[in-house]
Amino acid sequence: MLLGNYFANRIVNRGYNYYLKHKVNNIVKNGDCYCGTVEGSENYQVSIEVSSDSRVIGMSCTCPYAQKGKKCKHEAAMLFEIFGVEAVLGKNYEEDEYDDDYYYDNDYYYDNDYDFDDENDKYVYESREYQDHPILGKLELKSKSEILNIILLALNDSTTYQIFENIIDNDNQYLEIEKIIKQKLSMDKDIKKSDYQIIVKAIKSLKQYKQYNEMIDLCELAMTQLINLYSNTTVIQNQFLFDLVNILEECSSFDSDKVISVFHQLCIQYNHNFIYQLIDYLNKQNYSLNFIIDVFEERIEDKGCFYKNEIMKKYLYILFHYQNDQLDEAIKKYYDDQSFKLILIYMYKENKNYDQAEKVCLDGIQQSHSVDFYHLLIDIYQKTNQKNKLINVLKQLLYRKQGNVEYYKQLKQLYNQEEWQKEKQEIITYLEKQNNNIIDIYLEEKMYYSLMKYFIKTNDVIQIKKYEDILFKNVPKDIIEFYENYIYKVLKKSGTREIYQQMSSYLKSIARYDFDKAEDIYHQLELLYPKRYAMLEEMKIEGSLSVQLIDIIFAIENSSNHVTSYYNKKTQKIVSLFEELIDQNLIDEIDENWDQYIALPSSYDVHEYQIMQDFILNLKNKDIRDQLWNTIHGKGAFRRFKDLAARFGILEDWFLYLNQQYRKIAIKWCRENNIIYVE
Repeated sequence: MLLGNYFANRIVNRGYNYYLKHKVNNIVKNGDCYCGTVEGSENYQVSIEVSSDSRVIGMSCTCPYAQKGKKCKHEAAMLFEIFGVEAVLGKNYEEDEYDDDYYYDNDYYYDNDYDFDDENDKYVYESREYQDHPILGKLELKSKSEILNIILLALNDSTTYQIFENIIDNDNQYLEIEKIIKQKLSMDKDIKKSDYQIIVKAIKSLKQYKQYNEMIDLCELAMTQLINLYSNTTVIQNQFLFDLVNILEECSSFDSDKVISVFHQLCIQYNHNFIYQLIDYLNKQNYSLNFIIDVFEERIEDKGCFYKNEIMKKYLYILFHYQNDQLDEAIKKYYDDQSFKLILIYMYKENKNYDQAEKVCLDGIQQSHSVDFYHLLIDIYQKTNQKNKLINVLKQLLYRKQGNVEYYKQLKQLYNQEEWQKEKQEIITYLEKQNNNIIDIYLEEKMYYSLMKYFIKTNDVIQIKKYEDILFKNVPKDIIEFYENYIYKVLKKSGTREIYQQMSSYLKSIARYDFDKAEDIYHQLELLYPKRYAMLEEMKIEGSLSVQLIDIIFAIENSSNHVTSYYNKKTQKIVSLFEELIDQNLIDEIDENWDQYIALPSSYDVHEYQIMQDFILNLKNKDIRDQLWNTIHGKGAFRRFKDLAARFGILEDWFLYLNQQYRKIAIKWCRENNIIYVE
């Protein structure tokens, strides 16, 4: 059974995102139980219990969602980290269709630790005041008969008849313009500069009919549509938004309260970058920001407010830049709130007030030991070139996070080679004494013997399987001996087909590197258990097949809807069928000797879109990561991604990452088909 089947789809997807973002730390195996920490809005302790034959028999997490008896994303993330993606999602895992106007959930950008699985869990939406129609609003309190009498009187009078006719024309014009806006700002097409110009011109045309309320409504509609479409606007889109602001300004002489209400509503409701520019604009026009501040304070104090962090960010922005006399009072009022502290630090950093930022960071660490404060402190010390303080903080984090390799790498960069050799040994010795899981550090330093020693000590066959490629390449004798002993140990007792298949996978791994040794083990099992026919059937190994790994990678890179490649077991060569160059002899050969050919991974097996997503999620620069993520939705996603990656100077990094993923797919294919690959 796939481990992902324990969870709802959206939960396992969130767990996968946590796994990709390296939020799973400090995994330690105690007996048959893996224990570790998963980072969310706080650190949660997760336990995964496995049976002697490596099956999951229990999971637990300290998060509120799991306390209700449900399977949470933290448990899913832990399973990905321990067993790998294939064990959770399966080797034929298919991504949803990502083209043709598919909508993607940017859940990765919001670290909300509640899974919203209950019917009563709802997002909080801002209420909007209903704007009455200028004519119907005055008639809504009248009865039907009274309205009919008014209409009859109006139709009998030529003047009122003409007025009513004009009103109908104006309303039709309004509806047509609203239709234009919705069409131009639809999500299924690229919006051009000319589209924005048409919208602005259409709204302005209502001025001749004196439809000022409709102009205000349409400006608000167009602005909210655009803000909802794009998290970051282009120069042209930004100009369009301010063209609409100017139209609203023109309308303010006819209904200033309504215009101000629109401005306030935009500032309160949305967190778009444009909103900060709008706040700047309102301040320059001497609009009072006190109403917005009051609303923000109400929502900050509302425990049920969902977007509190974004509200705090805008609130502090206004106080920091325009209402500085109120800033000290706000800091005293909300200083104990961890989110407020973090946003305050960002404000200080942006304004290069590093002393104050450092002070708040240290207070935050003392209060909660949140890793976010450590990360901000690292950034401050990097920007201010305080090397000794930076080393101290990185060591604290490394020891606190029990061997997180990212902090280890950052420390390594701060020393010269001679200094690091001494420091490295002290750090690794300390972490080993604390019985920490430092697998990634062993890999970083190419300490493969120590890595194998750690696995043997913990008897962690699951982790060995995960890293067996590296271990077979560097310490083949040790891993073969471990697998051999493990096979004999498990098969002392009669087992199920599932157990035999698992043991067979270990025996076949040995066969890929030492076929003679694998045959010896199989013959020994025949002597020990001659009547276990099911076991011997599953454990049987075939003759040795081999292939150049680079040939497999090349075939994967060139796979498409028009090219299909196969591995010929007899000749041990790769052949390809091209749709445009039909080779009937080769087609007949494959059809007649189908059992001699193995299909190589096709373009459908590669999931290049998922690879692109993973690449983006692993980027360290948040600004680049956000912009790339926002551009990969809908048609032309790959083209836009490559153009933007080239602009950021990371296109070569992308091709290197893609090649690494192709290599993993090629190795996985070789393993599944019991083929020895040669580097």
